[in-house]
Amino acid sequence: ALKRESAFLEDDARNILLSSRGADRLATRSELDKIRLYAHGRDRLTAEDVASITCDASNVVIGRAIFAAFSGEFSQLDEMISRLSAGGFDPQQVLAAGLREAIFVSRSFLARDGVESSFSRGGRTKFTTPERDSPARKWNEQKAAHAISTVAQAATRARREPGLALEICVRALWSVAYLVRN
Repeated sequence: ALKRESAFLEDDARNILLSSRGADRLATRSELDKIRLYAHGRDRLTAEDVASITCDASNVVIGRAIFAAFSGEFSQLDEMISRLSAGGFDPQQVLAAGLREAIFVSRSFLARDGVESSFSRGGRTKFTTPERDSPARKWNEQKAAHAISTVAQAATRARREPGLALEICVRALWSVAYLVRN
């Protein structure tokens, strides 16, 4: 069903849909029905359009923040952090998403070495897919291990110091983005 909709979805919008689809096919079809209704008479839909009509827009913003951090895109990361801060968010949720992404990056190196990643079997679409390959080239095994350590330590510290959780989360994301750039 998503392939039919791809004709009028921008790449970012399609990636948001792919990353937010779950195991519940009925829920995914329901989201596609909403998109069709929303798009009636329009030629193209943007990522913001999809984010505004899908059921969990905060997860989309979190995903874009994580993507920006793991791509080393400081300006986009700054914008996503501002959006998250304005909307009120749980820093632990962001750190958990960052830790999942760091583990995924690390496992992608195993997949390249002939060990199939459990994520690759699950159809997960993140920045290491061919259509978004340029950010993946910025990574190596050492950077992936450092990212896991950085985000895991931040999550632990944010749990211990909830009053500083926002600052700890932001610092961890900026650290990952800096790591990618160097």
